[in-house]
Amino acid sequence: MLRKMQWLWGIGLVAISGLTAFNVFFKLELAERSGYYAVLATSMSRNWHNFFFGALDPAAMLGLDKIPGSYWVPAILVKLFGFHNRSVVAPNGVATVLAVIVIAYTAKRLGGVWFGLLAGGLLATTPVVVAVARSNQPLSFFLLSMTIAAYCMTVALQTQSRKHLIYSGLAIGLAFQSYMIVAWAVWPALALAWLFTNRPWLKKFVDLLLAGAASIVVSVAWITAVWLIPASRRPYIGNTLHNNPWEMVFGYNGIGRFNTGGQMTGEVKNSLISFKTFTPPFSGKPSVYRFFYHQIIGQISWLIPATVIAIIFLLVIKRHLPHVILFATWFATALVMFSAVSGMHQFYTATMAIPMVLLVSTALREAAQTRAKVWSSGMVLATAAFSLVVLAANPKYLPVLPFLQLGFALLFVIILFAAPAKPVFRRTNALVAVLAVSLTPLAWSLDAMNHPSYVNPIAGPADTYNTEFAHKSTHTNNSGVQLGGATEPALSHGKLIKYLIANQNHSKFMVVAFGVDGAASYILQSNRLVLPIGGFNGADPIPTLTQFKQMVARGEINQVLTNHFKGDSKQFGFWQSGKIKAWVKANCQKDYKVPQKVTLYACHPAVG
Repeated sequence: MLRKMQWLWGIGLVAISGLTAFNVFFKLELAERSGYYAVLATSMSRNWHNFFFGALDPAAMLGLDKIPGSYWVPAILVKLFGFHNRSVVAPNGVATVLAVIVIAYTAKRLGGVWFGLLAGGLLATTPVVVAVARSNQPLSFFLLSMTIAAYCMTVALQTQSRKHLIYSGLAIGLAFQSYMIVAWAVWPALALAWLFTNRPWLKKFVDLLLAGAASIVVSVAWITAVWLIPASRRPYIGNTLHNNPWEMVFGYNGIGRFNTGGQMTGEVKNSLISFKTFTPPFSGKPSVYRFFYHQIIGQISWLIPATVIAIIFLLVIKRHLPHVILFATWFATALVMFSAVSGMHQFYTATMAIPMVLLVSTALREAAQTRAKVWSSGMVLATAAFSLVVLAANPKYLPVLPFLQLGFALLFVIILFAAPAKPVFRRTNALVAVLAVSLTPLAWSLDAMNHPSYVNPIAGPADTYNTEFAHKSTHTNNSGVQLGGATEPALSHGKLIKYLIANQNHSKFMVVAFGVDGAASYILQSNRLVLPIGGFNGADPIPTLTQFKQMVARGEINQVLTNHFKGDSKQFGFWQSGKIKAWVKANCQKDYKVPQKVTLYACHPAVG
């Protein structure tokens, strides 16, 4: 019997890993990639200095507006194999396959082979997990790190091992390098769960102190190192007011995401603290109803009703209590946090799938073991019925499948209550149960490859707001040729780049453009130094107008493209990039010989 289960585990693990791999790698050449992050991987691949700091441009004047942990692997691959989708997108796919395997092993410890495979399969068919894996957005490595943390937490609670608790803290610190303080949101759940173990109270507090210290040290290691290095020896920290990594992590990427000013970008300034804010506009307004909003319900919400039922059931039967406390608190914390944040990409919520699939798989296992047919029926029926709620929010997308899924759920209940207690019926009903909880999200996941998005990867029906935002964020020149965004790698700037190289003379930069999107194509296709003035959206004061004029005077800059994405037009004139553009127009000569219909100025040292 043991050998049979080992064979089943091996075959099942290969099956769910293969499904995940198919979802994230098939037609990968058609996946769209963010020009912003594509340029980052390319710039980081040039040398160790750029690699460590997360340099946005090859000359390392500007840095990423995040900790660059998610891009260290893509940067290495670009260095080894060159720039293409396999280098900058495939790493997310690999991380996702590994995350599915880790979550399967985690659930196996709680519920055995069948339910380990179920949990892995549920994560593999979570639509937003697949969608973001087919992009170069920085989340999949965070997901992997958090599944490792979940595994270590599970072992720690099962064995009451201080060592594995510390491993959990280290894994959370590793996750921090990918998505910063979102990783810390799991700490209240872990600390509370550890208090429910049988260890002496003093040891519990010492355990948590040691694990917490390890987590903090790993979390802030990069921030501290960058902060201690003089600003003149590193890139400017993206989207900060004071070139400070602490401000970037805890202001812009922390409190700044809870900005309630109603604007996508802004600033918080007072006598104590000041920082920029950014709230991605893709998931509706902050509300307890956000997870029922049409832009997010089909991405992550499928298991929410079943998770609530699972928590109640596991608390009633008092099984796996520390683990239930852990994953229920993790789930509740994430639910509250993502309901309260001012704005977000849907893929931020992907890590919510971790506690949900572990709770549901564990509860279904315990229901099967204790023959709690009403509870198992409730979880399966609730999941299938919720697929109809998702359909109501997306009425034209795969309209038949939710009814088919509900049919499987009803069949599961019938077999559960009416069929004889024979192995053949149990095995048949296990398959029916899988279809009853995963059929529609599986279809959404499989279809994700047909709806690529470089700015906001989601599964399911194409989002018109996604399209509108991408159109606004992707600037064009006078002939309609895109200079950044989704199609940047496929552009043909051959003649223009040859012209820019021929006229570069002895200047340091082949060309200067405004914003990373404006510079992306030229960096990727020329392998030359290109300066993206103002960083992500033109707001970073690098270079300042004074520095820019000095660079022109030294002959470092002689060609400036003024096609760009303006960002907030009301603020643009006050930004250094806006002042630089005005100065260029007033003091440099417009080049009418340029082979493409772009606006190019030639700046000579005399005007600096």
